[in-house]
Amino acid sequence: MGALIMLHTAAASRNHHPPAGLVLLSPAVGIRDGVGRFKYWLARSSILLAPWRRITLAQLDPARIPQMRITSDFTQAMQVDTTPHYVPAHSLRLFGEVDKMMRTSVAAAGKLSLPVFVLYTPKDPVVSAAQVERWFEHFQTTDKSLLLFPEDYHLILHDRDRWRAVKEIAEWLTERAGRKPEQAGERR
Repeated sequence: MGALIMLHTAAASRNHHPPAGLVLLSPAVGIRDGVGRFKYWLARSSILLAPWRRITLAQLDPARIPQMRITSDFTQAMQVDTTPHYVPAHSLRLFGEVDKMMRTSVAAAGKLSLPVFVLYTPKDPVVSAAQVERWFEHFQTTDKSLLLFPEDYHLILHDRDRWRAVKEIAEWLTERAGRKPEQAGERR
C-alpha cells in the first residue's frame, strides 16, 4: 500500500514541490487473480452502504489470505503474530480507496516524468510480475529502473534478499544525489 500512496502523492504534487524521484517496492497496481464481477459488485455495495464497518484482511478471502506467503518464511497469518504495529481491521472505506488507487495507478504513472526505481517479485501474492511490468511502461521518464527479486515475496525488505534490496536502493539514490533537478528528470 505504501507504493500506491507514494505514487499517487507524487502524481498529485507533480506541479507543486514534486519529489526528486521514487523508489517503489512491490507496488500493488492490481490484484493478481482478479476479482469476479459479483464479488466486486458486492464489495463496492458494502463500501457504499457501510464505509465505517471494519473487517480483517482474512475476512476478504478466508480461504486464501491467511495462507498467503508474504515472505519466504511467513504467511499473512504468521505475520500478524510477529508484527507489533499490525492493524487487525480496516474500514471498508480504506479498502475502497486502495481499490481506487489500484485502478488509477496507470494514469498516475503516466503523469510522472521523475526518476523511478521499482523493485518487484514474481512470487508476490498480491500482484503479478506481468501487471507490474505493464504498469511500469507508463512512466514518462527515461530514468526508470525495474529490478526483479525472483526468490522473494511481497515484503521484499523483510525477505531473504533484503540486504541486496537495500544495497540496490542505496546505489540508485547515490547515483542521483549529486545531480541537479533537471538532470534527475524533475519537471519544471
